[in-house]
Amino acid sequence: MNRIVTVLLAIIIMGYSIYSWNDTSEMSMLILQTLLGFMLVSLGVQNLKNNEKENRSIGIALLLVALFLIVVSLIKYFV
Repeated sequence: MNRIVTVLLAIIIMGYSIYSWNDTSEMSMLILQTLLGFMLVSLGVQNLKNNEKENRSIGIALLLVALFLIVVSLIKYFV
């Protein structure tokens, strides 16, 4: 299920970036950064569900990085 969500998010990101190619507004960048953050979250959950210890640590790292990037993006554009 997580792999399907990750692939769908990648397709959405590619489509939206093509759609907003010449749009340099802040809201467009916020949407792209948030979608990329959710894609990282999906990859982190996918690695976290794995039983191997190395994959779990990578999953936790991806989740922390995604959370940090989403929060920084939201603070940057709304404050």
